[in-house]
Amino acid sequence: MSGVARAMAYRIDGTPAQRCVLLCLVALLLSGLAVRSLQSRADVLLYALLVISFAVSGIALLLEGGSRRGDGQDPIERLAAVALGVWLLTGVLVAWGLLLSAFAGHDVYVSLSWAVRLVPLALFPAFAFAFRTEHAWLRLLVGMVLLGTASALLDIAAWFRSRETLIRLMSADFSSIDYFYALLAAMTLLLLVPLPRWMGLLLMASLPVLLFRMLLSVARAWYVIVAVVAAYSVVVAWRWLPRTRRRMVLVGAAVVAALAGLVGSGLLGDAPMAYLAASVERFAVLDTSLRYRWAEVATAFAYGGPLGAGWGARGDFEEALLFTSASYYFAVKPYVHNFIAFMFWKLGLLGLGTVGLLAGYLVRQGWAAVRRRDPLGLAVLGLWLAWGNHSMVNMNFGRPELNVWAAAWLGYLEWRRLQTPAARPATPRPVVEAPPGGALEMGD
Repeated sequence: MSGVARAMAYRIDGTPAQRCVLLCLVALLLSGLAVRSLQSRADVLLYALLVISFAVSGIALLLEGGSRRGDGQDPIERLAAVALGVWLLTGVLVAWGLLLSAFAGHDVYVSLSWAVRLVPLALFPAFAFAFRTEHAWLRLLVGMVLLGTASALLDIAAWFRSRETLIRLMSADFSSIDYFYALLAAMTLLLLVPLPRWMGLLLMASLPVLLFRMLLSVARAWYVIVAVVAAYSVVVAWRWLPRTRRRMVLVGAAVVAALAGLVGSGLLGDAPMAYLAASVERFAVLDTSLRYRWAEVATAFAYGGPLGAGWGARGDFEEALLFTSASYYFAVKPYVHNFIAFMFWKLGLLGLGTVGLLAGYLVRQGWAAVRRRDPLGLAVLGLWLAWGNHSMVNMNFGRPELNVWAAAWLGYLEWRRLQTPAARPATPRPVVEAPPGGALEMGD
């Protein structure tokens, strides 16, 4: 079936409820493009669309799941049950943290702002409901790459207008990081997934833009995460997807050519070498930064307890500065750059258990993707590998617009899981009285 035919089939099969949810989710993804800084007013739009998406998807799942009520085998019926459980758990987590903050007298605005930052992850059943074919999921991921490429072009244009040789485009004014996950998505799709030619060319064309934007960020974690995901993709492709081996050579050559073109470009002048030198300088204090992060983790766990401290809790991480070099300055901030420590600090054992549930789900779905030889599932797992590593050393796990993307990845894994019918308990066949010759089962 051609791409056009698939798209038409997808359009015809989609129910009105599905199309409503799809529209809300697309609008939510697009709204993240408007969040360019930490003080962006577009946050209001993002949160409003988040509420609308939850409401519309909840109603749609309730209506369509109810209309298909049967023996529990229908994927939509099963998805409605999953959504109910996930959203109840999300409500408990939010309410528990707010209750702790209320008793501790924390600032209400701060408590609410932190309470909703991870909530977008709970949208994954809505994505599993809205996208019901593998081709639709592939188009969604390619669309996210294009969205991140557009974001990168906006930042690069601002960099050109500044006429400065070296500006670190990772600050309060350049806080959008969708370009980085667009780079990872492009890389995993090119290495792991059989693509239509036009999609492959589109992703190849996006690589130089995304790589250059990553260079401008001067972020050590970016390089490490890209290396980890690249290694993961090569191992997966070589071990479980042997038909993709030729593609590795092609993508590798394209990346090297793109980097060589950036470094040798006369239009950019000395900027590429200046940024490379800045990155090398930052890597020189990597050990100091890691000790700083570990000190933060220890402090956050000391703040937490079996019950947690609440969403609005603020910490003093002054002791972490003892590990810093006198020639480098690390800003003192009242939070920890680690997802696990953050969840224990805020919600105690309940938060830690939720992290364990997420990790267990990803491991189980990863093993299922390996058994099925599912290229798109393995690509999505590579993106979650990046998110997991990123959340250990950076606060970006608290970015709502990033977690909308992460919910989409999780939605694919749930959609794929629901394609396998639920196991039915075996029903023993009745045995009737046998003639003297021996026992006979009914139907023999």
